[in-house]
Amino acid sequence: MAAGRVDGGEPGRGSVSGESDPYTLLQCGSADCSRTCAKARCSEVGDLRVRLPRPAGLLIEKLLTERSGLKGERDLLVALGLLQVSSQEDLEDFVGIFAGLTSEQRGAVVSNLTVLSLMKPLPEMPDPAAGREAVAGLIKRLEAVA
Repeated sequence: MAAGRVDGGEPGRGSVSGESDPYTLLQCGSADCSRTCAKARCSEVGDLRVRLPRPAGLLIEKLLTERSGLKGERDLLVALGLLQVSSQEDLEDFVGIFAGLTSEQRGAVVSNLTVLSLMKPLPEMPDPAAGREAVAGLIKRLEAVA
């Protein structure tokens, strides 16, 4: 993801630009997550109002990121953690974003979920064994889309 600019928002308050504004704070690099970012929740920090991306867009990003070794394994375990805290609405968003990906990107997402389902635990990271059922269920949902 790339950071963007923050606009002035309403007088006396900072805010992050919206989806149609060219200065969106979060832009997904390998997938178009603007639909997800448009539904983002907001958090206030002092005088600044920040739009937070929904878990679906973050999950897609982690599953499309191509890394190897320990960093790649940690990214997949972060994806597992996101999956474990995602609501049903988040999962619907995820499937919707997935449906809009290219076939190559969809293959990468399913491939990384498969790798995640086979991983061994790492210290201080979510246990992949505990999430295997959720990962398998998500793969089934995604295969129905592809």
